[in-house]
Amino acid sequence: MDKETDVERLAALKSYLEKRLAALESKVELYKEYVSAVDSVLTRSSFKVAAELLKETPGTARGKPIEREVVKETAGAQNSDLVSRADGSKLGLMVISKTSVTITPAENTRIPVDSGTFNTFFIRKILNNMIEKDEDQVKLGKLSEKDKMKYLIEKNSNGTLKELVVLNYRDENRLKQITTTVRWTLEKVSQKPAGTK
Repeated sequence: MDKETDVERLAALKSYLEKRLAALESKVELYKEYVSAVDSVLTRSSFKVAAELLKETPGTARGKPIEREVVKETAGAQNSDLVSRADGSKLGLMVISKTSVTITPAENTRIPVDSGTFNTFFIRKILNNMIEKDEDQVKLGKLSEKDKMKYLIEKNSNGTLKELVVLNYRDENRLKQITTTVRWTLEKVSQKPAGTK
């Protein structure tokens, strides 16, 4: 009788465990779908999102540069001043290599990263548009994922632009468009009174 009771208990335990296992497997599949959805959003949002996640939190090693093992190519890089067409003042510096463009505002040029001109126009309409075209090429198998254009934004503690790195611009037409539009952006944003966007 005791043996029969033990067998019944074990059978009930097995049934319970199988049900729990099935429930957990269902949750795992659901979580996998969530991860896939988040991954898709991150991919569409380009390298910028990953860069923001890598940044130091305020108060911890503030100003420490983000690790860039393969971001900047210094060999053969050329410096080019971004100069205002209105008054000839220096707006910033571009360091151009075969694979990357690094844009640093001049010391007296403060560019709020969330300003409409910088964020909505230059980042979303110019850079993100180029990235979307690259993503289409990746889907068609004409471009590898590692060669897709990406960008990285580094901010100062007050929310102004410290440095912008554009990776894999790849051709002179893009470089010319980046140069022209970033100069216009720096001119417009730097002309605005403090506190406006």
